[in-house]
Amino acid sequence: MRTKKNIYDMLKEKSNDYWDKDSQYSHWTNYYIPFYKDMLGEVLDLEKDKLTYDNKRVVAKAKKGIDKIGGYIFGGDVIINIKNMPDVYKASFDHDSKYNECNLGIMPKEGNLQGAKKRIGNDWRFDLFLKAINRYYIDGDNTIIEQAKKRNNSDYTRNVLNFFSNKIASIADADWTDVDPKEKIYNFTGSLYGISREMTDRFLECDENISAQDFYILIKDFWNERDINRLQKNKKGV
Repeated sequence: MRTKKNIYDMLKEKSNDYWDKDSQYSHWTNYYIPFYKDMLGEVLDLEKDKLTYDNKRVVAKAKKGIDKIGGYIFGGDVIINIKNMPDVYKASFDHDSKYNECNLGIMPKEGNLQGAKKRIGNDWRFDLFLKAINRYYIDGDNTIIEQAKKRNNSDYTRNVLNFFSNKIASIADADWTDVDPKEKIYNFTGSLYGISREMTDRFLECDENISAQDFYILIKDFWNERDINRLQKNKKGV
């Protein structure tokens, strides 16, 4: 039986240009692993030698026995896709910042939340994406489920959203059902983006017709908060 190559074999065989830019090995070792280890280390194998690949993406897998996570393969994701912005919004941004590490997060492949983010906010209105998730948590609104729909993956999408509605502190002690609906979005953004309640509220309260200048300020503050988080984690050696 043919054995799948490990990540080191693939890195030797393929040039850096082969890999998707948001899921390159260097992003994992320099950023994703230290940034997410204390948030998702209980559920993902966030060690260099445990990384693997899925098509052109370096990915992390869920740990064995974690059957409630919904997603089992996590890859990189550009949070704010600057190239998709209307020109009046795009003009304020440095286009090279699309792949800055403060603009990258990891997301499960299963459940297709990346697809929902693109359909709901054209992959740059992050506020609309979070609002749709919050409506699911509070009101049971299925917009996020419908927009993520890809073949028969609705159960995966629900599992991912339900899993990350809880604080991922200790899997053994986690209560998957008894969570205040108003708290779920904060648990989601805390685990998958490493941002505060205050920053999450700014996205949830964002005006649908926000000006280009105000949106620029919001995103810069979002990036700065994530960058401060990154520096603190690196300093602690997380």
